[in-house]
Amino acid sequence: MVKVIVAKQKYDCKHLLGQFVDEQHYDVLVEEDCDVYAPPDCDLGTQSTCTSDCETCDKGTNEKKIIFKFRKNYFSKEEQDSAYAGLREAATATQNRGLAAGPKGEKYPITPEKFWALKNDLGNGVCAPKPIKKVAKLADHDGVLHTSWGDLNYTAGNDYIVRHGTGDYGAVKKDIFAQTYTSGE
Repeated sequence: MVKVIVAKQKYDCKHLLGQFVDEQHYDVLVEEDCDVYAPPDCDLGTQSTCTSDCETCDKGTNEKKIIFKFRKNYFSKEEQDSAYAGLREAATATQNRGLAAGPKGEKYPITPEKFWALKNDLGNGVCAPKPIKKVAKLADHDGVLHTSWGDLNYTAGNDYIVRHGTGDYGAVKKDIFAQTYTSGE
């Protein structure tokens, strides 16, 4: 028998991007055959008078609303080994942008190549910046930096303008700058 779960609401989880999630981040661990659906498209008026169970209602289990289907032991051991052998060689580095996080959990989009050029792997999903000489200046006026990942506002006396490379600048809050960089003088 396949368990059916219809989500009660949609959650904004952008704050979890680049983070390791554990038991505190979820209520249900799917360990049996299961179909999971997004919340139904019923308006509040319909929901308040509805007597149906979303898990048996067409609006709740519409295949267009499927999030995922989990089937335990669907593939045989031989099929799994064959797929692994065939896909292992296809696993290559990509140009997908990853996320790098700062000391306060702030996130920056960065390519994997650039990430590993700038970071040392400390194990267990933790990394630290490689010691790289950079030029920085405390902002003496308010302004905007136009970067490849968007515009960064900075304010006089509160942000450092850091030169990461030719034409590559960032704005770093004063307290984060103090935690991240050391003086090379």
